[in-house]
Amino acid sequence: MISSVKAVVEQLGRDRLDGLPLSDADRMLKVPGTVNSAVGYDIQFQLAAWLTAHGQGALAGYKIGATAKGMQEALGVPGPVYGHVLSGNVLTPGASFSCNPECCPGVECEIAFRLAEDLRPQSKPHDRNSVAVAIDAVLPTIEIVENRYGNYRACSLALLTADDFFHKACVIGEPVTGWRDLDLKSSQGCLVRDGDPAEIGVGSDVLGDPLNVVVWLANKLAERGEGLKAGQIISTGSMTPVHWIDNLPARIDIRIDGVGTSAVVLVEA
Repeated sequence: MISSVKAVVEQLGRDRLDGLPLSDADRMLKVPGTVNSAVGYDIQFQLAAWLTAHGQGALAGYKIGATAKGMQEALGVPGPVYGHVLSGNVLTPGASFSCNPECCPGVECEIAFRLAEDLRPQSKPHDRNSVAVAIDAVLPTIEIVENRYGNYRACSLALLTADDFFHKACVIGEPVTGWRDLDLKSSQGCLVRDGDPAEIGVGSDVLGDPLNVVVWLANKLAERGEGLKAGQIISTGSMTPVHWIDNLPARIDIRIDGVGTSAVVLVEA
């Protein structure tokens, strides 16, 4: 059972702000969770409010993890997981970002969507058409992740869900508004480290099509009576395998066909 939801939220929040690996949270959160554990998501929403209250900014959007089959297998999860992205953790291309090597930082190459209209819960599930009309742009995005958990396969899935599923920050490139002319399923993404190609992938690796991820998220949030709002960014999960950074500093660039580029320099905190 959970010793105290408030205590778990505060432990997760303090560890995140201090840039430390997780300490007691998993011991405190002993539930037979699944990846879509209601308990995990309940805590995640409370954690987002706690982080906002402690200077991490307002809700900017969501990230979705494990949208590629290979990522699900690597992480030992049965399906996608969403997490909150706060405005204080959204970076512009070329920024420097400090990382604690003890938290095992990594980077991912992702396609994000920006909403021009709200996507509210509705009487029938959202589909590709209802979602597409609300989107005004795609954006090349680097998600900075951390393995704050050590052996994450030994963690409860409820904990991984509660803690925004490895999320640390996003580096969001320039928007492309003519996205409907793009074949995002066929777009290739390349992640480059210090000038050398490190990982590649294609849009179809992400739930078959990155747009499908936004449909999934809209319907998943609707289960909680939540919706998506105009201006929010939805990062749809890594097209490439996660690239763990074993030595700092490291410059990371991504290129996604038709979508554009983004870059970040990771330095040791």
